[in-house]
Amino acid sequence: MSSYAPLFANTHHTVWKPNLIYFDGTRTYGAPSYYVQKMFGQNRGDVVVDCQVETECYSPEIHGGLGVSLSQLGQVEGISVISGKDTLLQLEVLTSHSLSCEVFEDALWIGNASWQTY
Repeated sequence: MSSYAPLFANTHHTVWKPNLIYFDGTRTYGAPSYYVQKMFGQNRGDVVVDCQVETECYSPEIHGGLGVSLSQLGQVEGISVISGKDTLLQLEVLTSHSLSCEVFEDALWIGNASWQTY
């Protein structure tokens, strides 16, 4: 089973791309993905190809800092950044003047590249 959205689009007024089936006043036609969906709908696979994938197992580390939306600053009462038993940052009140903060793309960014796994 599969689904596709959006399904239909008038060629003279498309709101979203891609669509599956396009039409105008006199004709309809499928997008390339329509024919892919049709092919899978009409042809059921009868062979399973054996596959084995080997990758390195790792857990990504969090590092670098945190960001708070400027529109949410008034709602933040305090921030603690803790790594193990060490407290990297403790702020009771968060303002745009807190420590060495940087405003970037409507957010207040706090942190240090040396912060890891906090």
